[in-house]
Amino acid sequence: MIKIVLSFEDKTLFQKVKQLIERGPLSTSILSETSTTTELINALKRQVPDLVVLGVNADASKNKETLGYITSMYLGLPILAVGRGLDDDMVTHLIKSGAMGYLDETELTTYLMTAVDSLVNRKKNFVSNTVANRVSEEINMLNLKARQKKLSERELQVMKMIGWEMSMEEIADQLAVSVRTVYTYRSRVMEKMGLKSNIAIRRYMLDKQLVEKNF
Repeated sequence: MIKIVLSFEDKTLFQKVKQLIERGPLSTSILSETSTTTELINALKRQVPDLVVLGVNADASKNKETLGYITSMYLGLPILAVGRGLDDDMVTHLIKSGAMGYLDETELTTYLMTAVDSLVNRKKNFVSNTVANRVSEEINMLNLKARQKKLSERELQVMKMIGWEMSMEEIADQLAVSVRTVYTYRSRVMEKMGLKSNIAIRRYMLDKQLVEKNF
């Protein structure tokens, strides 16, 4: 069961999103329906959902304020922004402010449930086809950055060592733990980060410029 909080000032857009979620193929439960930032904050304090679907508009400062609060208080909570006719620059601003996905109203019928599944079940970002590839990459890197903050100190250390192309045995020797323990840490890193292999971990480390050794 995917627990969702909806927050829309635009009643027409809200009704469209709500109907598509309720009639969609996924098992979902709408925990709260809010129309203001204050109502949304209070809803999140009562119960943290699996996903927030947030109606956005051209008011960049208000969007940033709402997104900033959610991402600071509920790190890693997926937020799907839904808007009407926003250009790529505005979408990029939303992503930098904390949204992990974006859909234009015109693509809701086709992509809404796919976006919900991607953000919640597959833990991957989602943007509509109308958004440039650079925006998709922006989401992905910010998403990974948020997940990295969930790693323990030791998990982060193991991730860095994998990025340095050290073997499991070498990492075990360096940390004075068993090889089995290192594999356990690696499994936790992969699960939390959504990375599927050592190669993916190394690529992320290179992208974030975290490959320099600092023993």
